[in-house]
Amino acid sequence: MLLRLLAVSLLSSSALSPAQFTAETVTTAGMNNGRFWASMSFDLKVMYLVGVKDTLIATKPPDENAYLAGIYNVEEVEKSIDRFYETPENRLIPIVFALRVLS
Repeated sequence: MLLRLLAVSLLSSSALSPAQFTAETVTTAGMNNGRFWASMSFDLKVMYLVGVKDTLIATKPPDENAYLAGIYNVEEVEKSIDRFYETPENRLIPIVFALRVLS
């Protein structure tokens, strides 16, 4: 399941220029982290979250609610992640784990 979420993040990252970042700065354990999140525009963040949501709906993992709480819309989740990554110590946490913390 985590591999599917990573595939979504790779698709969303293709809109960024590879010269902007090195893998060491925007990934943790091969997953996009808060530095990557901060580099994205609002539209890319929303697309990323829609991709995660669509993947969860399509795969119906048993822990689906651990990633996206159903009562919040995508824009509310985007704002929550922005606030989470305002703390410098959180920036190395992969986005998918930030979603779990926020849910």
